[in-house]
Amino acid sequence: MMWVVLVMLGLVVGIYLLLKYWFNMTVRHEIIEVNITPQQAAEVVNKAFGVKPWKQVDGPGDINRKYTTFFTAVNGPVISVAFGTLENGLGTHVDIWMSDGEILTRKTGIITTEAVKFDGKIRSKKKGLLRALAENRVEDTVEEVAV
Repeated sequence: MMWVVLVMLGLVVGIYLLLKYWFNMTVRHEIIEVNITPQQAAEVVNKAFGVKPWKQVDGPGDINRKYTTFFTAVNGPVISVAFGTLENGLGTHVDIWMSDGEILTRKTGIITTEAVKFDGKIRSKKKGLLRALAENRVEDTVEEVAV
């Protein structure tokens, strides 16, 4: 009987740790260097975001977009993008991160239904931005930086 309880407890802890790892992948900081100017990179990013449901908001990046729908106008996550000129002056350094991520358990450590709901939207949008920018990539410079 005791081993059943231990196995169940182990499964619960294992699933929790797996979900924490999965959500940490969502909030990772992505970096890419491209062969275009910061203004051109901003145009590529804005085009990749589209109009809806990613609304322009204030934030720490040069471009900050919040996922909003009728039901998530208050709680949607914000993806921020910052641009900087490369040291050699021949391209742009682009940073992409989730700047408003309390929804994904940053404060409480408890996984919520909002975390599950927004995780896929954030991941797919970040991948879409990286794909759009990758056409102008300097080399193989996409990096993931743990937050």
